[in-house]
Amino acid sequence: MERGCGRINIWLAAILAITPASAQVMSGAGGGVSTLFAAAPTSSNGNGADTTEDTIAACGYTVSAAQLASIGDRLHIVAAGNFAASTDNKTARIKLGGVTQVSVSGTTAGQTSWRSDTYFVKNGSNTQVNAGFGAANANITNTTSTGALTDTNTIAITVTGQNATTATANSITCTLILVEFTP
Repeated sequence: MERGCGRINIWLAAILAITPASAQVMSGAGGGVSTLFAAAPTSSNGNGADTTEDTIAACGYTVSAAQLASIGDRLHIVAAGNFAASTDNKTARIKLGGVTQVSVSGTTAGQTSWRSDTYFVKNGSNTQVNAGFGAANANITNTTSTGALTDTNTIAITVTGQNATTATANSITCTLILVEFTP
């Protein structure tokens, strides 16, 4: 096993509170990391001119049906972008199958960059566990959760943006999304 993968498995074991024996299972069937999708949109790719949650279309991907076939199969999702330099209540989210996995907010004029990074791991038939973080400049939020998505179906990965204060278009933008798969 590569040194980097071992560190990830140890990190996952610590975050998810799994036993060392389970951590070995988490290493998967022996395949390497493959990038399923990567994009760095350059066009207008932010929230709409409203105060509702909007899908940022340029930062989405659909995982193939049965991609998460075996226990330990995992997705690593990184998304990043910018918040407008305002005191509005701005939130960016990564969602899988419509369920929020990571949420990051910025409410000060100095919080202009955001990043979300999450691991989504199959740990049973149609059950998953998520561990990730979101950061807006120095404001960091950690999250862990469980899921019950039907992993034999396609799973939509979406990035959303919401300015809950002012109806200002593109006050939350997505400038990068990366989706990696490790069997």
